[in-house]
Amino acid sequence: MRSVEDIRKRATALLMRRGVSASDAEELAQEAFLRLEEARATEEIAAPEGFVVRVALNLATDLMRRRLRWQFVPVPVEDLDLDDP
Repeated sequence: MRSVEDIRKRATALLMRRGVSASDAEELAQEAFLRLEEARATEEIAAPEGFVVRVALNLATDLMRRRLRWQFVPVPVEDLDLDDP
């Protein structure tokens, strides 16, 4: 079995290859490890490395979706099509 550090490096590398910044990748990997420990409290995890990687990738997908959904694009007031009632 790989060490925690090896799994963390693998997870962050995979996330960064998918376009996640280094700081976000570290944070998401840490969150994935926290979720692994929470899951271990109630069930046996047969493949901890796979669990961490899958959870980290899912968290990255969620992060990207949130950022795309709430992306602010400034538009000058003059360019708005506003009808005066």
